[in-house]
Amino acid sequence: MQTYLQPKPGDNGALCISPATLQAADILVSTGPKLSSRVSRGASKVSHAAIYRGDGNVIEALNDQGVICRPIQLAMKEATFAIAYRVRHISARQRDVVISAAMSPVQEHAEYDWKGVVLRVLCILTGSASVCRGRPGITDKFYCSDLVWKAFDAAGVSIVDKNKPAPGDPGQFVEAYYSDNKLEYVGQLV
Repeated sequence: MQTYLQPKPGDNGALCISPATLQAADILVSTGPKLSSRVSRGASKVSHAAIYRGDGNVIEALNDQGVICRPIQLAMKEATFAIAYRVRHISARQRDVVISAAMSPVQEHAEYDWKGVVLRVLCILTGSASVCRGRPGITDKFYCSDLVWKAFDAAGVSIVDKNKPAPGDPGQFVEAYYSDNKLEYVGQLV
């Protein structure tokens, strides 16, 4: 695995961690070698976001499977790298709500939100605020970063500053770490 993203200046450098270091509701961002990963990340270094559920499992939205929960080893099997972030000042109750909100679409067999992905690409290309607002009323379809954002939103936890649009692509979680100071770096999964 090659490291592309380093922690904030002043942190202790890239820290290699095992899944045992993770806590429920940690945000995982990753990328892989497939063409779909290269296309979806665009200028960003990451192409996927997921939520660590605990007990060795992650909750994620996949384009070919919808919203699922599966072992972290399977989720990160093809990742060329994966980095974990933790929301600062999140309570145990909020963590539980995040996991519950993310698991709800799993139990309902929610589909992948292809239209949402297209709208996010249009947002990036055009910078249109109306397109960038996302699809807040859509609760039965998700794409990866949309699932993460909506789960934290359900818990009343803001990942980005209120004056910014909700994260629409996984790279915005990394940006939130660097610029908004709402996330703390946990480490790089190995």
